[in-house]
Amino acid sequence: MRRTQAGPRAPPQHDADVVVRYVNANDRTVEGLDLVGRPAFTVQFHPEACPGPHDAAPLFERFRQMVDAHLRGGVA
Repeated sequence: MRRTQAGPRAPPQHDADVVVRYVNANDRTVEGLDLVGRPAFTVQFHPEACPGPHDAAPLFERFRQMVDAHLRGGVA
């Protein structure tokens, strides 16, 4: 198998609108986005203040609501 080193590339272009939902309080990097008009969102962070088994519960609930709406034929 032949491998090549990838050079610098421009980020992929898209026509989607996104809304920043979560921002890191320390370095102001984006940690979560919502895709406007689509049932999709992202998160990338680890709870720091009081970690526990329920920290991500609201995210899973939101995802479950999106799946339920999709299965009913709607959009959440």
